[in-house]
Amino acid sequence: MNRILVALGLLLALLGGAGCGLIDTRPKSTYAEFVQAASALAGVDSVIATGSSEFQLTLDTGAQEAELADTSQALFDLVNGHRYPDGAPTLSVESGVFTGEIGIIRHSAGPGVPQPGPLALEHLPFLHALPAVEEGTLGDGSGASVRLQEGTDMRTWTSDAAAAPRELRLSAHRPMTDDEIRLLPPDDREAAETTDDAAEPDQHSAEPEPPDVSIDLDLSRPDLPADLARLHDAVESVSATLIDADLSSIDTAPDTALAVPADSDIPAVLAAFEAEYGPDRLDDVRVASAEGLSVGGGEGDVDAFFEARGLLEATGAEVRSMDLRRDSLTARMPDGDTLRDVSAAVSGSDWPLSADTRLSVEHTSHPDDSPYFTAGSWPAHADLLAALWDAGFDSVRMSAGNQLSDFDLRLYRTETQDLTSADSRAALIDVLRTTGWDGRAQISLATGDHLIFWSAADGAAEEPYMALHGADREPTGWAADFLAEWDATAG
Repeated sequence: MNRILVALGLLLALLGGAGCGLIDTRPKSTYAEFVQAASALAGVDSVIATGSSEFQLTLDTGAQEAELADTSQALFDLVNGHRYPDGAPTLSVESGVFTGEIGIIRHSAGPGVPQPGPLALEHLPFLHALPAVEEGTLGDGSGASVRLQEGTDMRTWTSDAAAAPRELRLSAHRPMTDDEIRLLPPDDREAAETTDDAAEPDQHSAEPEPPDVSIDLDLSRPDLPADLARLHDAVESVSATLIDADLSSIDTAPDTALAVPADSDIPAVLAAFEAEYGPDRLDDVRVASAEGLSVGGGEGDVDAFFEARGLLEATGAEVRSMDLRRDSLTARMPDGDTLRDVSAAVSGSDWPLSADTRLSVEHTSHPDDSPYFTAGSWPAHADLLAALWDAGFDSVRMSAGNQLSDFDLRLYRTETQDLTSADSRAALIDVLRTTGWDGRAQISLATGDHLIFWSAADGAAEEPYMALHGADREPTGWAADFLAEWDATAG
């Protein structure tokens, strides 16, 4: 509470610079006086200048909690409680393998904007005593993170850390082992292996980091040791691998990411977590397999989702993810014919999920573009999207509309269709007019200054404009040509 009051006082003193009509009452100081005062604080070994207003402070690793708590507050006050020639000094703090930076109050920030507090220096004796720590970062307030040695047993390490309650939120990370990387989905595994095999970085590039296993802890929670044991027991009961977990709160099952070797292992993991935490507590549990499927937990019927997956994959699509809480699936496919078959599957009598289940589809050429509709809505849209894909317009985003449209269609340039040339414009207009749709569409050509207009399948363009920020809203050039050609084909 004292820290909050001091920080509030400092903030009020700074408000004069924010145009509030108050006078900045903080005393004037120099950087030399700052160094002198900081060097005299308990536990400080040295303070050196690294720039005109940048400084590096080194703490004695043997300093005690009480004196470090006082020093933490004093450093914060020195940085923020005085007026310096060129603004508050930038002060980096180092203690053994731990580093941090004293936060600077932003006097120009508006009400409600979070402001920094003193660093959690008083926790350094505890942090220095933790085993296998390669490096650590101190946050303001009561937060810290540590990077552990590769191969550290996270269950043992976190259980030992949680045995001594304290007001500290601690995030622990370590590099994944080769065995853990082999359990990642193919895209993530390939990225991790590429990072691991990367050439030696040059002096201008940061050294690539392998992916991490991470666990976030709130050490002030008295039930944390029991919650850790409960989580690890559930994971180990189904031979899963824990990749990420957040135990800073435990209102539901922990926010958890798990890895398993095969897609078929996923239902058993969700069943184990349901048995441990309850069917309504799995919203933040996600399980991914080395074969490529990722499933988010929830109250949905996992068996029905896997049955739906089987129907979709029988068409030649690949189901990449399912989310029981959001009642959604994502499928990747190579062409329009597969999309048409998928649409038939989700609207057929064998579809085991709701007609309201959301299905996102990805074209293999542009998987980041994910058109989506409910299962029951796909038959009204699949033919148009499939025809666009087949004509080379395979970078498309499409979804249900709003008050102004029945659906939204956004097209991006591709390797074969640039959207702006005469041939590409003609091909696009031909597909849209020939295939058609029901209702009013918002159509965006997301190239250049981004043309947007509304139209019925056989109508003229309505309310066209160029949407890119800073662009002239009046369509010109290729956009004007497209609109003229579109209107000329209106029925």
